[in-house]
Amino acid sequence: MSEKKALFRSAICGVALSAAAWFTLTVQPSYADAFAMFETNFDTVDVPFGTHIFVSDIEGWTGGPEQIEVQNHCCGAPYSEPNHVELDTNGIANSSMSRSIIGIVPGPYRLFWIYSPHPLIPANSNGIQVLLDGVPLQTVTEDGTNNLDTEWSFQSVDFHLGTTPATLTFAAIGDVDGVGGYIDNVILAFVPEPGSMSLFLTALVAGGFGLMWRVRPSRQ
Repeated sequence: MSEKKALFRSAICGVALSAAAWFTLTVQPSYADAFAMFETNFDTVDVPFGTHIFVSDIEGWTGGPEQIEVQNHCCGAPYSEPNHVELDTNGIANSSMSRSIIGIVPGPYRLFWIYSPHPLIPANSNGIQVLLDGVPLQTVTEDGTNNLDTEWSFQSVDFHLGTTPATLTFAAIGDVDGVGGYIDNVILAFVPEPGSMSLFLTALVAGGFGLMWRVRPSRQ
C-alpha cells in the first residue's frame, strides 16, 4: 500500500470510528476495507503521462454530456498514481459524473473523497458539488492561484441510504472555462450505529459480505 493510500485510510478510520465509538473492531485492516460499498481511484484507465483524455464512463461512474476528463500528470500530480479526474472538461459547459448506489441496510453512510483546486486557477472556477438524487449535500472550492501543483485535502459528507437505488453525483460548478477542481480516491462506507448494526451483520451473512470485501482495481 502506498504512503498516500495508507494516510487516506488512516484518516478514514479516525473520522468514521469516532462516529461509531461504541463499536470495537477486533480485526480491522481499515474502516474503509471493512465497510466500503465501493472505492474508485480512476487509475484503471490508460492515459499517457503528461496528457489527458475524455471518457463517458470510468470505474462505475457515468459522465454527463461533457464527459469526464481523466488526467495523468498533465496539469498537476494525482493523489493516487497515475490518474485523477476533472469535471470542467471542455469550456462548453460544466460536466458531472454519477452512479447508482443502494444501502445494504437502511442507515447512515459516509462519502470520503480527495479534492484539489486546479493549480493557478481561482476559487470561482474550482467548485465541486456532491449531490444525492439531485439534492446538494456538499460544496467545496478553494483558491489555487498560488499553487504550482495540486494541494490535496480529505473531504467527507454524511447521508442516509435506504434499500432503493439513489443517484450519487459529483458536479463541477462555477465558471465554465475548461479548468476546474480535481477529484481522486472516492470511497462510500457504511457507518455502523447501534440500531443498524444487527441488520448490517445479517446482510453480511445473507450475502452482502462479498460487497464489503472485494479486490478493487488499482495499479498501486
